[in-house]
Amino acid sequence: MSRITTLEELESLVGKVPAHMELKIIDHIDAIATQWVKAANLIVLSLGSAGSVVVTLGGGPAGFLSNSHEQLVIPLNSLDHPEKLHVGQNVGTLIFIPGLLETLRVNGRVSSISISDAVISVEECFGHCAKALIRSEFWSPNIACNSQLSKEKFIDLTRFLAFATSDGQGHCDLSPKGDPAGLMVQFIENEICFADRPGNRRMDSFRNLVTQGTCEAILMVPGEVQVAHLKGSVYLSTDQERLTRFAVKGKSPTLLTCWSNYSLDIYQSEAIRKANLWPTQLAPDGLKPSSLFVAHIKLNKRKGVAAAIARSAVSVPGVMERSLREDYKKNLY
Repeated sequence: MSRITTLEELESLVGKVPAHMELKIIDHIDAIATQWVKAANLIVLSLGSAGSVVVTLGGGPAGFLSNSHEQLVIPLNSLDHPEKLHVGQNVGTLIFIPGLLETLRVNGRVSSISISDAVISVEECFGHCAKALIRSEFWSPNIACNSQLSKEKFIDLTRFLAFATSDGQGHCDLSPKGDPAGLMVQFIENEICFADRPGNRRMDSFRNLVTQGTCEAILMVPGEVQVAHLKGSVYLSTDQERLTRFAVKGKSPTLLTCWSNYSLDIYQSEAIRKANLWPTQLAPDGLKPSSLFVAHIKLNKRKGVAAAIARSAVSVPGVMERSLREDYKKNLY
């Protein structure tokens, strides 16, 4: 079986990170991102320390999260596992807004924990593309809540997962993954596998896997309050026979992530229940993903000709919105 064991092999397969990817990242929560935080009803957190990473969920009605420019505040009673948070941990988050396909990512470090709240010092803030939620049809559930699902059935129905990894220093990445049921995750020869699809190409998670090889994930079935928590040892595979099992519209992925040694636990998520994700609500008025991306590119402090050209291009009305629409149409698989 073909495995990716070095960063050089990884980059030869999927390419280097495009320079423009860094242009959408800012180091604080700006006014537009603040609107997204206040409208959110679900947050996934990855928590990293040297050589390890854990993941948990938080949920509540719009407004359960709060922030300043430099901090994100998360109520401990919104979390499924508040005991997983410790001061000093690196944090990666994925923030969901009802009805929106794009998500907000806020990364940083746990700076303090009180009786009621955890405070995250913000280091990165950026919008994430809609591809994972489009592929998973995240806001279109087709299963009744509170079903009693076996592990095998849950895997078959999974359409979304949040994938948490960390590097040797504990800097963590949290990546959203989405696909139709049966193509999101599969049991193959006593292993659990999922495919890499076109995305933002930052590749942080893949670099972490090559160097560390351990991760955690939350698996979700839209419409279901149960979630699956998956953790263990993984490797990256280019095995062609396995890759064809994940083909969509005649297109096979180029890379699989495979858990060779894992634990899988299904539990009722209080965070999902509190978030009241389904039936799907309409997206809040005034939250345009294209406006978020444009604002962050303009606020990014990177200098140079390429950065200046990018800022000039996105300043043209409608350019970003058309670009996103075209990308989602042509590059889902």
